[in-house]
Amino acid sequence: MTETAFPLVTERLLLRPWADADKPAFRRMNADPRVMAFFPAPLSDGQSDVLLDRIRAHQAEHGFTFWAVEDRADGQLAGMTGLARVTFTAPFTPCVEIGWGASSPLTGARATPSKPPAVRSRAPSPRCISKKSSPSPPRETSPRKGLCAASA
Repeated sequence: MTETAFPLVTERLLLRPWADADKPAFRRMNADPRVMAFFPAPLSDGQSDVLLDRIRAHQAEHGFTFWAVEDRADGQLAGMTGLARVTFTAPFTPCVEIGWGASSPLTGARATPSKPPAVRSRAPSPRCISKKSSPSPPRETSPRKGLCAASA
């Protein structure tokens, strides 16, 4: 699979492949109940490591994944964002999921602008099938934000 060109740089953030040095911050993020509020439960260190291994394997297999997001101001892991093929069976699959998560100190408008230019400029079309985010509550998909519901 072709490697995605990295890093992707915005004014505040750096989107990049995962590094082994990200593991401690990724573990803290996934163990934080505020970050994981809309998931079944926070993850243990072992579960976070397995998730990171799956994220990296997805990149190797498909050429895209949920990438690390680094805060350019301090070089710390700010969260993750990206795309992933959905592996479960449902009426709307197969599909590609859009997902993101921010470590709790970075949640809010500063870390997640409503229309990130780096993502908007690379979006192939306003069609998507699945959307997942953390830690904001679930919401309806919105054509205004360039998202649409799954077709039957």
